[in-house]
Amino acid sequence: MPDGTAGLALRRVVEPLPGAVAPLSRASQLEAADHEQNECMQASPSEGERVPYGAIVRHIRANLSRRITVDELAGIARLSVFQLSRAFRREHETTPYRLVLEIRIRHATDMLGAGATIADTALHAGFADQSHFSRRFHELIGVPPGAFRCA
Repeated sequence: MPDGTAGLALRRVVEPLPGAVAPLSRASQLEAADHEQNECMQASPSEGERVPYGAIVRHIRANLSRRITVDELAGIARLSVFQLSRAFRREHETTPYRLVLEIRIRHATDMLGAGATIADTALHAGFADQSHFSRRFHELIGVPPGAFRCA
């Protein structure tokens, strides 16, 4: 321990309070961290294990007009939300939310191309309102839905 007033202050901070449980030894801390890491590695998908991408895409398409949560998609994959997000980034270079958004917009382009109104398209593609739909459409396609529809 350092000498002087700094050393005294440091000892006061490091010393446990009366009646407190003694801190874990460094070896115990490392052992606990290693155990937690092993549990996480066993629970997460291995590099060779694949996310059931096809099943997730089918679920999104079948439920396009309603709210789809990442929890729901994680349940299909039998992974936690965090495991699913990591696996998606690793395998598909996107996030589950972005996949839902892209499938919604693809569906919207088909509807607009078939002559549907922007309001109907927004509703059937699962967007909260026409404004939200228009922002996301313009963000992904590069033109507003009205211009796309007229083209």
